[in-house]
Amino acid sequence: CDNEPFGVPCAEPGRNSPGPAVPGGGYLAGSPPGGISENDLGRTRGVALARVNEALVLASGVVLEAVAPRELWSTAERVTGTVTLYNRGRLPVRVEDFVGVGGMMQSHTPVVTLLPDSALVRPFSGRPIGRPTAPWWLAQPRRGAMFANLRNRADEANALPDGESRRATETVSMSASVDGAAIALTTPIVYRYADQVRGEIRRPIAGVPPVSVFLDQAFAYAAARAPLERTIRVRLQSPDTVLRTVRVEARVPAGLVADSAVRTVTIPRGNAVAMVQFSVRGQLPAGTQVIEVVAVSDSQEFRHGYATIDYEHISPRRLYRASRLAIEAVDLASTGPMRVGYIQGVGDNIAPVLEQLGVQVSMLDPAQLAGTDLRPFNAIVVGPRAYEAHPALVANNARLLAWGREGGTLVVQYGQYEMQQPGIMPYPVTINRPHDRVTVEDAPVTILDATAAILNAPNRITARDFDGWVQDRSLYMPRAFDAAYTPLLAMSDPGEAPIRGALLVAPLGRGTYVYTTLAFFRQLPNGVPGAARLFMNLLAAGQARPRS
Repeated sequence: CDNEPFGVPCAEPGRNSPGPAVPGGGYLAGSPPGGISENDLGRTRGVALARVNEALVLASGVVLEAVAPRELWSTAERVTGTVTLYNRGRLPVRVEDFVGVGGMMQSHTPVVTLLPDSALVRPFSGRPIGRPTAPWWLAQPRRGAMFANLRNRADEANALPDGESRRATETVSMSASVDGAAIALTTPIVYRYADQVRGEIRRPIAGVPPVSVFLDQAFAYAAARAPLERTIRVRLQSPDTVLRTVRVEARVPAGLVADSAVRTVTIPRGNAVAMVQFSVRGQLPAGTQVIEVVAVSDSQEFRHGYATIDYEHISPRRLYRASRLAIEAVDLASTGPMRVGYIQGVGDNIAPVLEQLGVQVSMLDPAQLAGTDLRPFNAIVVGPRAYEAHPALVANNARLLAWGREGGTLVVQYGQYEMQQPGIMPYPVTINRPHDRVTVEDAPVTILDATAAILNAPNRITARDFDGWVQDRSLYMPRAFDAAYTPLLAMSDPGEAPIRGALLVAPLGRGTYVYTTLAFFRQLPNGVPGAARLFMNLLAAGQARPRS
C-alpha cells in the first residue's frame, strides 16, 4: 500500500476485507479481490481510480510495451521477452524500475529518470503460465449444454485459483511518476509480427499444454449390438522449440479392438501439427461407451487438446476438451436400408449423425431441387430454419410437396414466422408472438396418442426417450394448426399451459408430412439416445422402400 496513488486508503491482500485491485497494487476496502460479489461503492471507486490513472498515462505520453518471441508457450516453461517504456511526453518520468510479470517482481536499478524522447529497455523472465489460457467461464466443464454457474464465490474459488479468474492474458507492470503524479502501467505480453497485407499484428501470448491431444469428434452414435467400424483421428501439437517424441495410446472399452493400441509419434516444433489415426471395430452394448486417447511423454500423461477460434476482428481463443470420444450405443429396431435426402439448415450438424446410425444421406442443394431426381429417397429432411436461410428452398418448395404427395415422407424441422407464409407448409399453422417454446430441458412430455404408428415403429417411444435432453425441448411451436395435422406430444415449461405443437403429422397425398419443432439440432450432436430413436421413427413415418 506504500505506493498507493492519490492517497486512497487500502488494505493488504487477505486482510481487513480487501477489495478490488487499484493502480499501485492496493485494494479498496469492502469487497474481495477479483470476486463477483463486490459491493457497489468499492466497485465504483475502483472504476473511477482506473479511469483517472488511464487519463494520467495518456496525458503523460508514457507507453509500456512487452514483447515475447512467440505466441504460444508451454504452461511449464518461463515466459521471456523484452519490456520497453517509452517517454513520448515533454516531462521527465521517474521510474521505479521494478518489472512485475504475472505477479512476480523483477528488480533492476531501483529508480531511473527517463528523459523525453527516450526509452527504457529491460529483459524479463516471468514465471510459467501454469495453466492453459482459456476463457474464465469455461474453467469448469459444461453441465449438459449449459456453462457452469460461477456467480458465487464458492464456485469461483473452486474453479479458478489465486484470484486469477478473469485474467485473460499475461501482463507486465511498472510504476512511475510524472511531475509528482503517480501512475501505474500495465500491458499485455504480445507476440508481434508483420503481415504483408495487414501490416503489424500483435497477438496476446497464451499458455498451452506441453502436448495437446485433440480428437476430431467428442460425441458419436452407434447402433447397439451391431457391427461397428470407426476411424479415430487425433491431432497432436506441442509449443516446444525442439522435436518432441510421444507415445500415443488408444484406450477402448470392452467390445472394441483397435488396429494398434500404441503409436510412437514425433511432433514437429513450433506448434506444428502431427496427425495419427486409429481404426476400431467390434460391437457395443446399449449405453455410453468411451474411447480415450492419451499421449505419454517424459512419464507424463496428456489428456486434453484445444481448438482455436481465430478471426481478424477478435483476439484468438482456445477452447479445450478432453481427448475422449463418447459413443452412445442406441437400441434401434431395424428399418432396413434407408436413403435420405437432407437440406441443411442453420447450425445444423444432424446429417453426419444420421450416417453414424446407418442411414445413407445425400445432401441436396435447394437451388437444384427442380432438376434433382428425388425418387430414390425414402425420406427428405429439411433442416432447422432452412426456409429462412435458403430463398431458393422457398422458391422450389412446391417440388418437395409434390414429391411428398407422390408417396414420400417429408420431415421438416422448426422454422420461425416464415413457416406461416402460404406455400411453405401444406396446411396452415399459427405461431404466437412472442413464440411458444419449452426452455426447461427436463420438462415433462405427455404422449397424446400412444398407439400412433410414428411412435411405435420401428422403435416404441415412451417418456423415457425424453430423459437426458439438453438445453431445451422445443421452440417456435405452433399454437394453432389446421385440423389435417395430428398432434402427438404436449409439453410446457413449469407453470404454463401445455402446448401441442412440438410434433405434428399429416397425410400428404399418398405420402406423409411431419413438422417438428423439437430441438433435434441440439440433442443429436450431443448424443441423446431417445432423440435418435424418435428421429429414426420420423424418417420411417411413411413408405419405407424407394419407389421405382
